[in-house]
Amino acid sequence: MDNTKQIVVINLGEVQYGFPIEEVNEIIKYIPPTKVPNAPSYSEGVISIRGKVHSVIDLGTFLGMEKKQTDKNTKIIIASEQSVGLIVDDVSKIVKPKDEEIDTNINLPTFFNNYYISYVLKIDGSLIFVLDMSSILSTK
Repeated sequence: MDNTKQIVVINLGEVQYGFPIEEVNEIIKYIPPTKVPNAPSYSEGVISIRGKVHSVIDLGTFLGMEKKQTDKNTKIIIASEQSVGLIVDDVSKIVKPKDEEIDTNINLPTFFNNYYISYVLKIDGSLIFVLDMSSILSTK
């Protein structure tokens, strides 16, 4: 694996996730979305940034977590691929993992929905599940 890749590390509850930095267009402070009728439960609505409309989904709800109240740390990650924003509890850091910190052998039981996980980072005793943005966006 190319160890020059950087990972944007996010928090959802007590769990750390990440996205390769090239899949992230920008990170913005939380803006309350405008609700859209008949949207899926994980959809929060739409926002307008610099004149462009983005649909917004709650990433935690999408991944099956309990909905969390937004606070001053809540962020929206705007995807590079599509006009979609992902609400996350916080963006904590950007890491540049070494080869030995990357585990691509994900052997989770099938009852874990690991379809969206590309690989796991093991950094300083913590696990960071690196998500595949295109898999998430293709199911929305």
